[in-house]
Amino acid sequence: MNKMKYSTVLNEWNFKYDSAEQFANSHFLYIHNFMNDQSQLLGIIIPDFLKVPQKELLPIQVAIDNLVSLLKIQTSRSLTADEGLDLAQCLTQYLRQTQSYAAVSGMCPVGQKFNFFLNIYPRKGNKEFSLRLFAITTLNEIISVSEFVEMAHSTQQSDLINNPGYFV
Repeated sequence: MNKMKYSTVLNEWNFKYDSAEQFANSHFLYIHNFMNDQSQLLGIIIPDFLKVPQKELLPIQVAIDNLVSLLKIQTSRSLTADEGLDLAQCLTQYLRQTQSYAAVSGMCPVGQKFNFFLNIYPRKGNKEFSLRLFAITTLNEIISVSEFVEMAHSTQQSDLINNPGYFV
Protein backbone atom coordinates (compact mmCIF):
# COMPACT_ATOMS: atom_id res chain seq x y z
CA MET A 1 0.00 0.00 0.00
CA ASN A 2 1.42 3.40 -0.81
CA LYS A 3 2.08 5.69 2.15
CA MET A 4 -0.48 8.27 1.07
CA LYS A 5 -3.37 5.77 1.00
CA TYR A 6 -2.11 4.13 4.19
CA SER A 7 -2.12 7.47 6.00
CA THR A 8 -5.57 8.29 4.64
CA VAL A 9 -7.03 4.96 5.77
CA LEU A 10 -5.40 5.22 9.19
CA ASN A 11 -6.80 8.72 9.57
CA GLU A 12 -10.26 7.48 8.57
CA TRP A 13 -10.02 4.94 11.41
CA ASN A 14 -8.92 7.78 13.77
CA PHE A 15 -5.38 6.53 14.27
CA LYS A 16 -2.36 8.74 14.75
CA TYR A 17 0.23 8.55 12.00
CA ASP A 18 2.88 7.28 14.40
CA SER A 19 0.70 4.16 14.83
CA ALA A 20 1.49 3.06 11.26
CA GLU A 21 4.75 1.35 12.20
CA GLN A 22 3.00 -0.66 14.93
CA PHE A 23 0.61 -2.06 12.33
CA ALA A 24 3.43 -3.48 10.21
CA ASN A 25 3.68 -6.37 12.70
CA SER A 26 0.05 -6.64 13.83
CA HIS A 27 -3.05 -8.70 13.33
CA PHE A 28 -6.05 -6.53 12.49
CA LEU A 29 -9.40 -6.94 14.17
CA TYR A 30 -12.29 -5.13 12.54
CA ILE A 31 -15.34 -4.88 14.81
CA HIS A 32 -18.83 -3.75 13.86
CA ASN A 33 -21.28 -3.44 16.73
CA PHE A 34 -24.82 -3.58 15.37
CA MET A 35 -26.14 -2.54 18.80
CA ASN A 36 -24.84 1.02 18.35
CA ASP A 37 -23.82 0.88 14.66
CA GLN A 38 -20.18 1.64 15.50
CA SER A 39 -17.09 0.24 13.78
CA GLN A 40 -13.55 0.09 15.03
CA LEU A 41 -10.20 -1.30 14.01
CA LEU A 42 -7.77 -2.74 16.53
CA GLY A 43 -4.20 -3.76 15.87
CA ILE A 44 -2.80 -6.50 18.07
CA ILE A 45 0.99 -6.86 17.82
CA ILE A 46 1.72 -10.43 16.71
CA PRO A 47 4.37 -11.27 19.38
CA ASP A 48 1.97 -9.99 22.07
CA PHE A 49 -0.84 -12.05 20.52
CA LEU A 50 1.31 -15.19 20.73
CA LYS A 51 2.94 -14.43 24.09
CA VAL A 52 0.70 -16.60 26.29
CA PRO A 53 1.18 -20.32 25.59
CA GLN A 54 -2.00 -22.00 24.33
CA LYS A 55 -2.24 -24.22 27.43
CA GLU A 56 -2.22 -21.12 29.70
CA LEU A 57 -5.12 -19.31 28.01
CA LEU A 58 -8.23 -18.68 30.07
CA PRO A 59 -11.06 -21.15 29.51
CA ILE A 60 -12.99 -19.99 26.43
CA GLN A 61 -16.19 -19.20 28.36
CA VAL A 62 -14.27 -17.01 30.84
CA ALA A 63 -12.64 -15.19 27.90
CA ILE A 64 -16.06 -14.68 26.28
CA ASP A 65 -17.65 -13.48 29.55
CA ASN A 66 -14.83 -10.95 30.10
CA LEU A 67 -15.07 -9.80 26.49
CA VAL A 68 -18.87 -9.45 26.62
CA SER A 69 -18.64 -7.40 29.81
CA LEU A 70 -16.29 -4.89 28.15
CA LEU A 71 -18.30 -4.81 24.93
CA LYS A 72 -21.44 -3.97 26.93
CA ILE A 73 -19.61 -1.05 28.53
CA GLN A 74 -18.31 0.07 25.15
CA THR A 75 -21.84 0.07 23.71
CA SER A 76 -22.85 2.84 26.12
CA ARG A 77 -19.61 4.83 26.54
CA SER A 78 -15.98 5.02 25.48
CA LEU A 79 -13.58 2.72 27.26
CA THR A 80 -10.86 4.12 29.49
CA ALA A 81 -7.24 3.48 28.49
CA ASP A 82 -7.02 0.61 31.00
CA GLU A 83 -10.29 -0.87 29.76
CA GLY A 84 -8.95 -0.62 26.19
CA LEU A 85 -5.90 -2.67 27.19
CA ASP A 86 -8.19 -5.16 28.95
CA LEU A 87 -10.29 -5.38 25.77
CA ALA A 88 -7.20 -6.20 23.68
CA GLN A 89 -6.21 -8.91 26.18
CA CYS A 90 -9.74 -10.36 26.25
CA LEU A 91 -9.91 -10.36 22.47
CA THR A 92 -6.55 -12.13 22.29
CA GLN A 93 -7.71 -14.77 24.79
CA TYR A 94 -10.94 -15.24 22.82
CA LEU A 95 -9.48 -15.18 19.29
CA ARG A 96 -6.73 -17.69 20.02
CA GLN A 97 -9.35 -20.29 21.00
CA THR A 98 -11.77 -19.89 18.09
CA GLN A 99 -12.32 -22.20 15.12
CA SER A 100 -11.61 -19.23 12.84
CA TYR A 101 -8.14 -18.79 14.31
CA ALA A 102 -7.48 -22.54 14.27
CA ALA A 103 -8.43 -22.70 10.59
CA VAL A 104 -6.20 -19.86 9.40
CA SER A 105 -3.27 -20.52 11.74
CA GLY A 106 -3.11 -24.14 10.63
CA MET A 107 -2.58 -23.03 7.02
CA CYS A 108 -0.01 -20.30 7.63
CA PRO A 109 3.47 -19.94 9.10
CA VAL A 110 3.83 -18.55 12.63
CA GLY A 111 3.87 -14.76 12.51
CA GLN A 112 1.61 -14.49 9.44
CA LYS A 113 -0.71 -11.48 9.62
CA PHE A 114 -4.39 -12.26 10.07
CA ASN A 115 -7.45 -10.13 9.62
CA PHE A 116 -10.32 -10.91 11.96
CA PHE A 117 -13.81 -9.58 11.40
CA LEU A 118 -16.20 -9.52 14.35
CA ASN A 119 -19.85 -8.64 14.00
CA ILE A 120 -21.75 -8.05 17.24
CA TYR A 121 -25.43 -8.80 16.71
CA PRO A 122 -28.18 -7.77 19.17
CA ARG A 123 -30.38 -10.50 20.67
CA LYS A 124 -33.20 -10.73 23.18
CA GLY A 125 -34.48 -7.19 22.77
CA ASN A 126 -30.97 -5.67 22.61
CA LYS A 127 -30.10 -6.89 26.13
CA GLU A 128 -27.75 -9.61 24.92
CA PHE A 129 -25.66 -10.13 21.80
CA SER A 130 -23.98 -12.74 19.66
CA LEU A 131 -20.40 -12.66 18.43
CA ARG A 132 -19.89 -13.56 14.75
CA LEU A 133 -16.21 -13.99 13.92
CA PHE A 134 -14.41 -14.90 10.76
CA ALA A 135 -10.79 -14.60 9.70
CA ILE A 136 -8.91 -14.23 6.44
CA THR A 137 -5.23 -14.25 5.57
CA THR A 138 -5.28 -12.71 2.11
CA LEU A 139 -5.87 -9.08 3.02
CA ASN A 140 -2.54 -7.24 3.22
CA GLU A 141 -3.85 -3.71 3.50
CA ILE A 142 -6.03 -1.95 6.01
CA ILE A 143 -9.44 -1.59 4.43
CA SER A 144 -11.41 1.62 4.65
CA VAL A 145 -14.27 2.14 7.08
CA SER A 146 -16.81 2.16 4.26
CA GLU A 147 -15.45 -1.09 2.77
CA PHE A 148 -15.56 -2.77 6.17
CA VAL A 149 -19.08 -1.54 7.00
CA GLU A 150 -20.28 -2.87 3.65
CA MET A 151 -18.64 -6.24 4.41
CA ALA A 152 -20.16 -6.31 7.92
CA HIS A 153 -23.66 -5.60 6.60
CA SER A 154 -23.28 -8.13 3.80
CA THR A 155 -22.28 -10.78 6.36
CA GLN A 156 -25.24 -9.80 8.52
CA GLN A 157 -27.67 -10.20 5.60
CA SER A 158 -26.21 -13.62 4.83
CA ASP A 159 -26.43 -14.62 8.49
CA LEU A 160 -30.08 -13.54 8.72
CA ILE A 161 -30.83 -16.14 6.04
CA ASN A 162 -28.25 -18.86 6.72
CA ASN A 163 -27.55 -18.52 10.46
CA PRO A 164 -30.66 -17.09 12.14
CA GLY A 165 -29.51 -18.48 15.51
CA TYR A 166 -27.21 -15.47 15.87
CA PHE A 167 -30.28 -13.23 16.25
CA VAL A 168 -32.57 -15.23 18.57
